[in-house]
Amino acid sequence: MIEPLTILAAGVAAWLAGAVWYGLLGSKWLAALGTTRAALARPKGLPSAVPFILVLVADVVLAWVLALVLHATFSAGIGNAVAWAMVLWMGFVLTTIAGNYTFARRQPMLTLIDSGHWLLAMIAAAVVLGLLG
Repeated sequence: MIEPLTILAAGVAAWLAGAVWYGLLGSKWLAALGTTRAALARPKGLPSAVPFILVLVADVVLAWVLALVLHATFSAGIGNAVAWAMVLWMGFVLTTIAGNYTFARRQPMLTLIDSGHWLLAMIAAAVVLGLLG
């Protein structure tokens, strides 16, 4: 059985990994996006919580689906979890982002930063699932 608290912990780990990733690459991300922090801020200058909450929910769903894949493939341990996370990222996340950003004429750096974020998030979730799952 897949424990809900384990999935929640994995989702939070993915979310925190994203916070660190964009904390380090935020200025490069803004430049690649062609905007500024002020342009993304609410009128009072405070960032909206909605995107952060939405990504947390997405990270929990990501962790749940990864847990389902690990369970269905009888994969145990950190190594198997990370391997599956990388394969799923390459097959679904990288291909989707690369395709969408190419048609949207986004800068390649934006593709690297955003897809790299999801790789790190999936690995973080995989580590937690591998440890606790």
